[in-house]
Formats: sequence, C-alpha cells, structure tokens
Amino acid sequence: DYRQVVEDHFYYLRKGHDGYYTLYQDKGREQGSFKVDEGYSFSGCALYKDKFYVMLDDDNDDGNTQDIYDGIEEGMGKLAVVDFTEKKLNIIGNIPQNPNMSFYQDKIFFFTLADPAVLIMDMKGTVQKVISNPEKKAGDKDILVYEVMDGKIYYKRIRKGKETWFCRLDLETGEDVEVFRYKPGSGRASKGLDEVHMYIEKEGLEFIEEYETGEMMYSIPWGKNRMQKRLEKKVASYLSGNDKYILYLDEDYELYKCDRKTKKEALIQKLSFIEDESYFACTGQGVYIQETIGEHRLFYQDLSGKKTETIWDGEYIEEDWEDDLCGSS
Repeated sequence: DYRQVVEDHFYYLRKGHDGYYTLYQDKGREQGSFKVDEGYSFSGCALYKDKFYVMLDDDNDDGNTQDIYDGIEEGMGKLAVVDFTEKKLNIIGNIPQNPNMSFYQDKIFFFTLADPAVLIMDMKGTVQKVISNPEKKAGDKDILVYEVMDGKIYYKRIRKGKETWFCRLDLETGEDVEVFRYKPGSGRASKGLDEVHMYIEKEGLEFIEEYETGEMMYSIPWGKNRMQKRLEKKVASYLSGNDKYILYLDEDYELYKCDRKTKKEALIQKLSFIEDESYFACTGQGVYIQETIGEHRLFYQDLSGKKTETIWDGEYIEEDWEDDLCGSS
C-alpha cells in the first residue's frame, strides 16, 4: 500500500509474479526490489531521505508481545529498512500493528487509535518516546491523529453533539491546545453533512465538509480562526494538489485546477477512465491517477490538459494478487 510524492517525484510499488516488490519513480523508472520473508506480511511503507522503510505484520505474533511498552493489547508489527543491493529487508525494531507512519527531523512517528497514541523512534529503530492519547473530557468518543509539523502533533477529537475539536500537541513542551472548534450549523446549511476532514498545509489548515451531494473546502490560515471558502461551490471530490493548484473533480468527472492565490479555475481534462475510488497524486508537472478496481491501471495527466499517458496497463488477478500495482497509502 504505497503512493508518495517526494521532492516533486511520484513513487509507487508493484508486486511481481515472483513475489518481489519493486519501487518505481514517475513514469516507470525502477528504483530497486525487495522480498518479504516468510512469516511476515507487507502492511505499509514510506520513503524518507535516502532510505525506504517498510512496515510488516508478524504473522506469528500472538498479540501478547510487550517489549515496546506495557499495556499494548493488539499484536506487534515490525519496522524494516530495504537493502536494494541485496534485495531484502533488514528489521530494525518493533512497532504497533497497522499504524500510520510519519517522519519529522530524523524521527519516525507511529500513530494509532489505541492507547498509547504515538510511538516515536530514531532512524535506527530505537524507541525515544511514547505518548498517550491526549485527554480533554470524558465525553470524547474518537481521536484521530493527522500528522506532525514543526514538532507538533495535530489531531482531531469528535465530541458528543458532533462538535469537533482540532488540537495541537507540542512534543517539546507537552502543551496541548485547541486550534479551532467546529460544530455544524442547523437547518439547510448542514443538511446531509456526513463527515469533516482536516489536512495540514504550509499556509494553514485545509478543512473539508463532506456531504451526500459533494464536498466544500475551506482554509484556515495559521494564526486565524476564520474559515475561508476555497471555492464557492460544492464539488464531487477534492484531490491532492501541489503548492500552486488545488485539484478537484466535478460531477461529470472533469478534472479542474484552481490557483491557490488567484482562485482562478480552469478545466484540465475530462477523464473517461476515472472511477469513484481512484487515487490521485500531484507533482508540479501533472497528476498520477491509479485505479483501485478492474485492471488497476496507472495514468499520468499533465496540468495543461494536453497530454495523457498510460504508465501501467496490467491486469488485476484477484485470486493471488500477483503482478499488480499495490493499492493506496
């Protein structure tokens, strides 16, 4: 499960018929291969600087391993670094099972919905710190950690009455503060609202209201408490963008770009091959689009709308999941 943009390059994995995973860059440039040893299964990965890190599920774990910290209730996973020369994985430490992984200033952060919420490692796999779920009130029913930025963890807490707190935990000082509070309005404005999402950006927070009929996107600049509309209309789906553009699909699967500064919108292309569950990743030059059902093809569309390319046109074999693009991150 992997797709990632690093320094304006798109990276993805394919699992071949021989059982090897191969890392590719952009339009098919091979970066190297590795194989997962028997007894482990692949669960996720990420590229950081010059190393490729892979998370593994330990198929032999009985759920009672407690050598990271006391009190863990679920099974244990493993963290490994790929040796592309030898085409193998070198395990460097134990991690919670199926976490979200993030990097910041040569530290690795593992997020879970369980308690403890955050495990911090150095790049050699040594545990540096364990952080429990932040507590505010007993009425909280859900916590979702988003990511680390500038040494702070941003997370969402859903409270009774559908009120949502977006909070920030400073890893250096331990200060836990509310960034802003959101509660859907009453009447027509909030009719059909299913979920709210937050994304971390350089300029501030990106905030999306997800309705039955589409999505509305807002921005909350750092240091301000007011939500500003990115567009004045609902769209079918907001996609990953780059520093210059926000990308979105309309109800006819037409791909648009919106300039972040001028808010000027322009049609890129009508994409006939797009499905509801396709994944998008944007670089400065174009957008990579991956199917998640059917043939699992991978496409590239430049942002001018003049060039569409098929990067991978392989067949998806459900029985053994071989020779296929790996899914999403």
